[in-house]
Amino acid sequence: MPAPLVRIRAATIADADALARVMIDATVAAFRGLVPDQCLQWITHEESATNWRRTLVAIADGTVVGFALARLLEDDPIFRSELRVINVVPCHQGQKIGRRLVLRIVALL
Repeated sequence: MPAPLVRIRAATIADADALARVMIDATVAAFRGLVPDQCLQWITHEESATNWRRTLVAIADGTVVGFALARLLEDDPIFRSELRVINVVPCHQGQKIGRRLVLRIVALL
Protein backbone atom coordinates (compact mmCIF):
# COMPACT_ATOMS: atom_id res chain seq x y z
CA MET A 1 0.00 0.00 0.00
CA PRO A 2 1.54 3.34 -1.03
CA ALA A 3 2.11 6.03 1.58
CA PRO A 4 -0.54 8.78 1.64
CA LEU A 5 0.29 12.15 0.12
CA VAL A 6 1.34 14.48 2.90
CA ARG A 7 1.40 18.27 2.53
CA ILE A 8 3.53 20.35 4.88
CA ARG A 9 2.37 23.86 5.82
CA ALA A 10 2.69 26.37 8.61
CA ALA A 11 0.48 25.79 11.65
CA THR A 12 -2.36 28.16 12.48
CA ILE A 13 -4.48 28.70 15.56
CA ALA A 14 -7.13 26.51 13.97
CA ASP A 15 -4.67 23.63 14.38
CA ALA A 16 -4.56 23.91 18.18
CA ASP A 17 -6.81 20.91 18.86
CA ALA A 18 -4.96 18.71 16.38
CA LEU A 19 -1.56 19.82 17.70
CA ALA A 20 -2.65 18.95 21.23
CA ARG A 21 -3.81 15.51 20.14
CA VAL A 22 -0.63 14.77 18.22
CA MET A 23 1.65 16.01 21.00
CA ILE A 24 -0.06 14.04 23.77
CA ASP A 25 -0.75 10.87 21.81
CA ALA A 26 2.77 10.72 20.39
CA THR A 27 4.34 11.37 23.80
CA VAL A 28 2.25 8.68 25.48
CA ALA A 29 3.02 6.18 22.71
CA ALA A 30 6.74 6.90 22.87
CA PHE A 31 7.10 6.72 26.66
CA ARG A 32 4.45 4.22 27.85
CA GLY A 33 6.28 1.44 29.67
CA LEU A 34 9.43 3.54 30.00
CA VAL A 35 8.17 6.00 32.61
CA PRO A 36 5.48 5.67 35.29
CA ASP A 37 1.95 6.18 33.93
CA GLN A 38 1.40 9.22 36.17
CA CYS A 39 4.16 10.97 34.20
CA LEU A 40 2.03 10.54 31.08
CA GLN A 41 -1.08 12.07 32.62
CA TRP A 42 0.31 15.56 33.13
CA ILE A 43 -2.01 17.31 30.69
CA THR A 44 -5.33 16.71 28.96
CA HIS A 45 -6.05 17.27 25.29
CA GLU A 46 -8.21 20.27 26.22
CA GLU A 47 -5.46 21.86 28.34
CA SER A 48 -2.90 21.29 25.63
CA ALA A 49 -5.14 22.82 22.96
CA THR A 50 -5.67 25.84 25.20
CA ASN A 51 -1.90 26.14 25.61
CA TRP A 52 -1.36 26.03 21.85
CA ARG A 53 -3.89 28.83 21.50
CA ARG A 54 -1.91 30.88 24.03
CA THR A 55 1.31 30.49 22.09
CA LEU A 56 2.48 33.60 20.31
CA VAL A 57 5.16 33.70 17.67
CA ALA A 58 7.40 36.55 16.62
CA ILE A 59 8.07 36.75 12.89
CA ALA A 60 10.79 38.83 11.25
CA ASP A 61 11.14 38.93 7.47
CA GLY A 62 8.70 36.04 7.16
CA THR A 63 10.64 33.80 9.57
CA VAL A 64 9.64 32.77 13.09
CA VAL A 65 12.33 34.19 15.35
CA GLY A 66 10.71 33.67 18.75
CA PHE A 67 7.75 32.37 20.68
CA ALA A 68 6.13 32.54 24.09
CA LEU A 69 3.71 30.24 25.88
CA ALA A 70 1.79 31.11 29.04
CA ARG A 71 -0.98 29.49 31.06
CA LEU A 72 -3.48 30.39 33.75
CA LEU A 73 -2.97 29.03 37.27
CA GLU A 74 -6.50 28.57 38.51
CA ASP A 75 -5.54 27.06 41.88
CA ASP A 76 -2.85 29.57 42.85
CA PRO A 77 -4.17 32.51 44.94
CA ILE A 78 -0.96 34.52 44.52
CA PHE A 79 0.18 33.86 40.97
CA ARG A 80 -2.75 33.74 38.56
CA SER A 81 -0.68 32.84 35.51
CA GLU A 82 2.82 31.91 34.45
CA LEU A 83 5.06 32.32 31.48
CA ARG A 84 5.98 28.73 30.63
CA VAL A 85 8.40 29.23 27.77
CA ILE A 86 9.92 32.13 25.93
CA ASN A 87 12.61 31.89 23.30
CA VAL A 88 14.12 34.26 20.79
CA VAL A 89 16.80 33.14 18.36
CA PRO A 90 20.21 34.57 19.28
CA CYS A 91 20.59 36.79 16.22
CA HIS A 92 17.35 38.60 17.18
CA GLN A 93 17.99 38.93 20.90
CA GLY A 94 18.51 42.42 22.28
CA GLN A 95 15.82 43.85 19.98
CA LYS A 96 13.03 43.83 22.60
CA ILE A 97 11.24 40.96 20.87
CA GLY A 98 11.01 39.03 24.15
CA ARG A 99 9.58 42.07 25.88
CA ARG A 100 6.96 42.48 23.15
CA LEU A 101 6.02 38.80 23.42
CA VAL A 102 5.60 39.08 27.19
CA LEU A 103 3.44 42.20 26.92
CA ARG A 104 1.20 40.60 24.33
CA ILE A 105 0.86 37.34 26.23
CA VAL A 106 -0.02 39.18 29.46
CA ALA A 107 -2.79 40.95 27.56
CA LEU A 108 -4.17 37.54 26.49
CA LEU A 109 -4.28 36.20 30.04
